[in-house]
Amino acid sequence: MKHYRSMNVRVKSLIYSSAILAALAPAMEAEAQEAETPDVTEQIEQAPIVKENRDELLEILSPHIEQIGSEDLSLYTVIEITQTLHINEDYTEAQALYRILGTYPELDDTVKAYLHKNGQLALNETSPEEFTLTEEQIIELRSVSVLTESDVDQIVMMEENTQNSTEPVEESSENLSELSEHVSEAPEEDQLAETEEAASEDLESEVVEETEPYIKLSETEESADSEAEDTLISTQEETEEVSAEITEEVEKTAEPVTEAVAEPEEKASKEQATFMTTSSTSDADALYNTSIESSSVTEAWYTAIEGYTKYPNDKRFEYAIEKAAGRSLNYADSLASRDKTDSALAYYKRTLDSPWLTEALTIRATDSITAVEESLMKPSSSEKADELYNTSINSGSVTEAWYTAVEGYNTYPDDNRFEYAIEKAAVRSLNYADSLEERNDLASALAYYDRTLDSPWLTTTLRNRAETSKTRVSRAIEETDKEALYQASVSSGSVSTAWYKALEGYNKYPGDARFKDAIEKAGVRSLNYADSLEDKGNLDGALAYYGRTLESPWLTSALKDRAETSQARVSQAIEEAEKETLYQESVGSGSVSTSWYTALEGYNKYPNDARFKDAIEKAAIRSLNYADSLEAKGKATNAIPYYARTIDAPWMTDTLIKRATDSKARMLKVIEEEDKTALYNASVDSPYVSEAWNKAIEGYTKYPTDSRFQDAIRKAAVRNLNYADSLESKGKASSSIQYYDKILNAPWMPNDLYERAFNSKEEMLKYLDSDYVYQEILKEKNQIIAWEMAAKATIDHPEDDRISDYITKQAEIILADAIALHKDYQYDRAIQRYDLLITGPSDLYDDEDIAEKYKILAMNDLIPNHASYQNSYYYESLDEALDEQMRRAPQTQSGGKWVNASRAQTEYYLNPDNFIKSIDYDKELAKVTGIVTASALNVRSGSGTSHSAIDMVYNGKEVTIIGEANGWYEIMYVVSGQNRTGWVSGVYVQKDSKESIKHDFNDAYNPVARIIVGTLNVRQGPGTSHSIVTQVHSGQRYTILKGSGGWYQLDLGNGQHGWVSGEYVTVSNTLDKDLLQFLKLSGSSGIDETRLNEEIGNSGVLTGKGHIFLEASQRYNINEIYLLAHAKLETGNGSSSLAKGIVVSEVDGKAVEPKKVYNMFGIAAFDSSPLKSGSEYAYKMGWDSVDKAIMGGAEWISKQYVNHATHKQDTLYKMRWNPLDPGAHQYATDIGWAYKQTHTLNTLVEVSQRYDLHLNFDIPVYNQ
Repeated sequence: MKHYRSMNVRVKSLIYSSAILAALAPAMEAEAQEAETPDVTEQIEQAPIVKENRDELLEILSPHIEQIGSEDLSLYTVIEITQTLHINEDYTEAQALYRILGTYPELDDTVKAYLHKNGQLALNETSPEEFTLTEEQIIELRSVSVLTESDVDQIVMMEENTQNSTEPVEESSENLSELSEHVSEAPEEDQLAETEEAASEDLESEVVEETEPYIKLSETEESADSEAEDTLISTQEETEEVSAEITEEVEKTAEPVTEAVAEPEEKASKEQATFMTTSSTSDADALYNTSIESSSVTEAWYTAIEGYTKYPNDKRFEYAIEKAAGRSLNYADSLASRDKTDSALAYYKRTLDSPWLTEALTIRATDSITAVEESLMKPSSSEKADELYNTSINSGSVTEAWYTAVEGYNTYPDDNRFEYAIEKAAVRSLNYADSLEERNDLASALAYYDRTLDSPWLTTTLRNRAETSKTRVSRAIEETDKEALYQASVSSGSVSTAWYKALEGYNKYPGDARFKDAIEKAGVRSLNYADSLEDKGNLDGALAYYGRTLESPWLTSALKDRAETSQARVSQAIEEAEKETLYQESVGSGSVSTSWYTALEGYNKYPNDARFKDAIEKAAIRSLNYADSLEAKGKATNAIPYYARTIDAPWMTDTLIKRATDSKARMLKVIEEEDKTALYNASVDSPYVSEAWNKAIEGYTKYPTDSRFQDAIRKAAVRNLNYADSLESKGKASSSIQYYDKILNAPWMPNDLYERAFNSKEEMLKYLDSDYVYQEILKEKNQIIAWEMAAKATIDHPEDDRISDYITKQAEIILADAIALHKDYQYDRAIQRYDLLITGPSDLYDDEDIAEKYKILAMNDLIPNHASYQNSYYYESLDEALDEQMRRAPQTQSGGKWVNASRAQTEYYLNPDNFIKSIDYDKELAKVTGIVTASALNVRSGSGTSHSAIDMVYNGKEVTIIGEANGWYEIMYVVSGQNRTGWVSGVYVQKDSKESIKHDFNDAYNPVARIIVGTLNVRQGPGTSHSIVTQVHSGQRYTILKGSGGWYQLDLGNGQHGWVSGEYVTVSNTLDKDLLQFLKLSGSSGIDETRLNEEIGNSGVLTGKGHIFLEASQRYNINEIYLLAHAKLETGNGSSSLAKGIVVSEVDGKAVEPKKVYNMFGIAAFDSSPLKSGSEYAYKMGWDSVDKAIMGGAEWISKQYVNHATHKQDTLYKMRWNPLDPGAHQYATDIGWAYKQTHTLNTLVEVSQRYDLHLNFDIPVYNQ
C-alpha cells in the first residue's frame, strides 16, 4: 500500500495526534452519524458516536491540510480527498471515508450508490469506478459543511505546532527530557527508515547506552536506510552532564555488550597505534575517528562500512565494524524488548549484510532474527482477543462494533464470544439499516444489509432477515429509479431529454408499461418537433428526428407509420434538393472541368434523372469545344484527354461520341505523324552512323508499315556497311564484324544489303582463326545467323571439331524449335528453320528427312503429330500361334462367300511385320530382358508364392520378361535349347539396361497428297521441263517424300517415285492405315469436354453427351474418342432405333413391366434379330436412359475386351488374334477383321491430329 504523507508529516501526525484530538474534542457535535433506532436493546449515547466518527475523520484528513484550505470543510472536498486516496491505492483510509460519507443525509441516491459501490471496491482493494458529478451536485455538496472554519483553523494551528516541534532542540537537558516525555505518547511506526526519527526518546536513550563523549539529537537523515542522525550539542559540558545522568540509568538496564566491544581502553589504543601503521591517510583517519567517536549508532555503522570498503587493508576498520555492530545489536535488542519487532529485524539484518563480521557477532545476529521471527509466529495473546471483543460489544459506533467483531472472528475463530459479538453487531447493523430505510436513505440501508450478508458467520434468522430486507430495499430502489426515469421523461422541457430518458427506462425495464407510455409521448413530441423543423426548411435536422424515432426498440404502429411516411417525404425532398444543386452547379459553372465532373457525379448518383444526361451533354459540348480550341493552337497532346473523357463517359449521345472519337483519332494521327517525322529526320540527318541506325530501327519498330523507315534503314545500313568496309580496309576485321552483325540482326533489311553484310562477314571470318570464329558463333544471339555462320565455318575450318559438334547439337535444338513454332501455327518461322536443316551440312545430323516432311506440312498449314509405340512380348512363336489359329478354322471371303482361309492367307494377317514396313522399327531394342540376382530362384506356375514351384534359375541367368503382375515377372528362358516360361519374384531379377518400353516414331505420320483433277501427269523432276513417267487420277492418295518449288515427289509404290505440281493436289497429315490395328484403345486421349462436344456435333441423341463419354473413359479406362466413334458407327450418328429407345414388354418370352431402353454399341444385337435381341439385353442391363446405355456399353467393352482381367485386348489386333492365348476369346473369325476395322478409328486419328493428341501403339512380338 502506498503512503501519501511525507516522512515529516507522518512524524508530526504521530507525535501530535493525541494533542489534536484532545484539543478538538469539545467542539465535536453531539449528534451521532450512525445513531441507532430507539428500539435497540442496548441504548447508545449519540455524542460518543459523533465524536468517534469525527475523530476518525480528523485523523484521516489532518495530513491533507493543503487541500482543506482555511474555510469550512465541505462534503465536496472530502469526496475529492477520498477519490484521490482510492486512486492512489490507500484503500484503508479511502474505505473509512466512504463509510463516513455514506451517513450524510444531504447526499442524493446516485451519489450514495456511487460511494457505497466504491466503498466495497476499496474494501476489496480494487480500483475505483469512475463517476462524474453534475454541476448541480457539486454546488449542493459544496454547500454542506463537515467541519467549521474554526475547526479547520485548529487543525492548521496544530499542524504548524507539529512542524515547529520537529526543529532541532536547544542545548538544554530540560528540553530533551520534555520532548522525551511528550514523544513517549506517540504511536510507534514499523519502518526502519522512521525508527530513530519517530521518537526522540529512543534516540537519546540509545546515545546514552553508548556512553560516548558527544550526544546528537535526531533530525531526518538521507542515508541508505533513511535513519535519523543526531544533532550535535555544542556545549560539551552540558552533554557530559546529560551523558552522566543517562549512563547511570543505562548501566542499570542495558545488557552486557560483546567481549570485543568491552575490551579495555588500553587495548583499543594499542591496536589503534598498530592499525595506524598500515594507513596514514587523513581520510582513513577521519573515517575511523568518526565511527569510533560518533554518538549515533547509524553514523558509527556507515562510516565503519565506508572505511572498510575504501581501505580494506586497514585493520582499524574491522575493529570499527565490530564496535559499531555491537552497538547496533544492542540497540536492536532494546527495540525488540519494546515489541518494535520490524525495526529490530532491520538492524539485525543490516548487521548481517556487513562486508566483514566476526563469527560471534554473526551468530548473535542470526539467533536474534530467529527469535524475533518465532515470536511473531506465536498466536496473539488473549488480551488482544479481549480487547477486540470488548471494543465490539461496548462501541458507540455500529460500524466499529461490526468490523471489530468480524476481525475477532477471523483472528480467533475458536473463540465463541465473537459469534455472539457478530450476532449483536448484526442486530445493530440491521436495526440501523431499517432506520435508514424509514428515512428513505435506501442506498445506505442496502449497503448495511449487504455488509451483514457478507459476514463470515451469521445465524439463519439474521441471514433471512437481511436477505428479506435487501430484497425489499432493492425493489424499492428499482421502483424509485423507474418512477424517476418516467417522470424525467414525461416532465422534461427538452424533447431529446424526454426521448432518451424514455429509452433508458425501457431498456432497463422493458416489462414496465410506463416506459412504453413514455416512449409514445416522447415519440409524438419528437415527430412534432421534426415537423416544425421540416416546415422551417431544416430538412437534415428533421430527417435525424424521424430516423431516431424509427430506431426505437418499441413504437406504436401509428407512430411508426407516421415516422416512415415523414422520413420518406423528407428524404425525397433532400434528394431532390441535391439533384437540383448538382444540376445547377454543372450547367452554371464557369469551369469546363467543374461542369463536367459535377455532371458525372449527378449521373452516377441518380442515373435515371434526365437532367444529368442533359448536364453531361452540355458539359461534353463545352469539353469538345475547348479541346478543339487547344487543337487549333497546336496543342494536340493537351486536347486528347478532353476527347478521351468524353468517349469514356458513362452516358453520351452517339453524335458526341462520334465527334470525340473522330477528333481523338485525328489528334493521335497528328501526334503520330509528328513522331514519325521526328524519328525519320533524326535518322537521315544524323551525322553519326550509330545514331542514324538506332533512330531508323526505333521508327521501324514503332511504325513497321511506314515505308519511310524502310528507307531510313536502307540509308543507315549503307552507311554502316561503308563504315565497316573502311574498317576492313584498315585491317580491323574484328571491328567491322559488329557493324555487319547490325545489318544481319535488323528487323527488316533488303536482300541485297543483307547478302552484302552476310558475305562481307563471311569473308572477314575467313581471315580469322577458327577459335575466333567459334567464339563469334557462340556470341551470336540470332539462332539462324549463328547456324549459317557455323555451316559456313565447317567448310572453312573442317578441322575444328568444336564447330562440327555445335552443328550436331544445334540441329536438335533447331528441329525442336521449328516443331514448337509449327504447332503454334507460326508456319513461316517453322519453314525457315526446316530449310536450315534441309540445306545444311546434313552429314553431321539425322534430321533432314523429318525436316523435309514437316516443311511440306507447314507449307499446307498442317501441324505434325506425335506417336509412340511399345512392344508386348509373347512366349508363343509365330508358327505356334498360327497352328492354334488354324485349329479353329479361320474364315475369309471368296466369291461373296465365307470359306476356310489357307495357312498362307492366315499367316499374312497374323504376322505384325507385314503391317509396319512403313516405319523404322527395331524389335530387339525393345525386347525386355533381365538377369537373375539370387543364388537360386524358384520359378512358379503363377504370380505368387501360393503357386507351385515348377523349376529353378540361378544367379546370372538371362531371361526374357514377357509379362508382369503384382511385382512378379512372367519370364521366358532357355534350358537345353528349349524355351520355358514361368513366374519369378521381381525382387530378384535386374532388368537389362537396354530395356526400352516406349519409343517415339515421328515417321508414323506422313504428308499425303490426294489428287483433285481427273488425270495428272507425273514427271521425272520438279517442273514441266522434265519428262512424264506416268499419270495419276482423281481421289488417289500418295505419300509425299519431299517438295521443291511448289512440286511434290510422290511414293508411287513398288519403288517408283515421281513429281507432281502442288496446284493439283491437297495435302493432309495421316497415319499409315496398316498401323491403326495396333492403336491402343485403353486410357484417355486427353481431349476436353468442349472439344469432344464439337466432335459429336449434331448426332441425334448423342448430342451434348461429351461429359458422359469422358466419365465413361475415366471410370472404365477406355479412350473416349474411340467410344464416340464406335457409338456413332453403331447408331448411325445417334439416330437408330436402339439409340432413340425401344419399349420392351417381353424378355426371353416372358412379360415384363414395359420400359423404354437404349443400346448405343449394338451389344448382343445379333444379325438374326438385332432390335429384339439388342433391346432385351439392354432391358436386362437396366439401360433405361441414353447416359446409362453409354456408361453400360463402355463398361461391357472394357471388361470384355479392352481391360479384360486375363486377356487385356486393347487393340484391334489383340481382339482378333489374342496373342496371349491364341485361338481363345477372339472377337471374329474373319482373318482380315482387324485390318478392315481400322476405318472405324479414322475419327480418333483425325481428332488427335486436330488437337495434337498423343497416340500410343502396342506392337506384338512373338518368340523367335
